[in-house]
Amino acid sequence: MRKEKGITMYLKRDIYEKLLLWKNQNTGRVLELEGARQVGKTFILV
Repeated sequence: MRKEKGITMYLKRDIYEKLLLWKNQNTGRVLELEGARQVGKTFILV
C-alpha cells in the first residue's frame, strides 16, 4: 500500500482471482499458502 496526497494505491496480485474462486466454492477445504519470504502472502489474505 502506498499513499500519495491522500490517495491509497494497492497492487493487484496475480493470485487474487484464484483466492476469490477458492473462497466462493464453499467446499470446506483448507487453504495453505506458502512461498518465498517478503512477497506479500499475509497482505493478500488480510
